[in-house]
Amino acid sequence: MNLKSISAVFFTASTFLIAAPALAAGDPTVKLNQRQAAEVYKTVQPLLTTGGAICPTEQVVRGGIVTGGSSPSGGSQTTTIMFKSGEKVVINRTWDSSVGKKLTMSARIDCS
Repeated sequence: MNLKSISAVFFTASTFLIAAPALAAGDPTVKLNQRQAAEVYKTVQPLLTTGGAICPTEQVVRGGIVTGGSSPSGGSQTTTIMFKSGEKVVINRTWDSSVGKKLTMSARIDCS
């Protein structure tokens, strides 16, 4: 992966992280219907292609779930997108504002 690809991945990941609302701590799991899960997958799919990940291609999204929570100092959220073929994409996001009063964010996307 070259520097241009890494920059594109970072920019897209940052945009995805900022755009997604965090759940409050203690919130129940949120189920995503097929349309909602497909929209989330559509958002992260360029990251998967750019990063060279081997992920579900040409598969039909079945649905998804969102779990996690936040506090004033940070939090985490996991979004799992499930496909009809049994494959899934798991997006783990974390953020922390307690380190030097600056917001730090990270994302990890796993395919199986």
